[in-house]
Amino acid sequence: MAEAMFKKMVTEAGLADQITVDSAGTSNIAEGSPADSRTKAIFDKYHIKDDGMIARQLQDRDYYDADYIIAMDQMNVRDAKDMAPAGLENMVHGIFEATPGKENCYIVDPWITHRF
Repeated sequence: MAEAMFKKMVTEAGLADQITVDSAGTSNIAEGSPADSRTKAIFDKYHIKDDGMIARQLQDRDYYDADYIIAMDQMNVRDAKDMAPAGLENMVHGIFEATPGKENCYIVDPWITHRF
């Protein structure tokens, strides 16, 4: 969900030619699956394109291809750092790390909570 929402924000800001957005999970539990039906309902409600996104697990190549790896919650920050190739752990950041006053805030994963 975050990938599609962020892509929409980047496009609306006129930055699609400067910023590439991708997503991957730290778990492989949903790998190969399309967006959850509850997620698709949110996309439809807010006119967000999912462009046929298919779930995949974070891979070593992602750390080399990306400038930043941003995780939404503490568990995924920890897991993404643990999965990072040696020396690349510092690429992983929490979603609000650079937001004054919100450095320790996170977005709860709706896939875990079932609150979409």
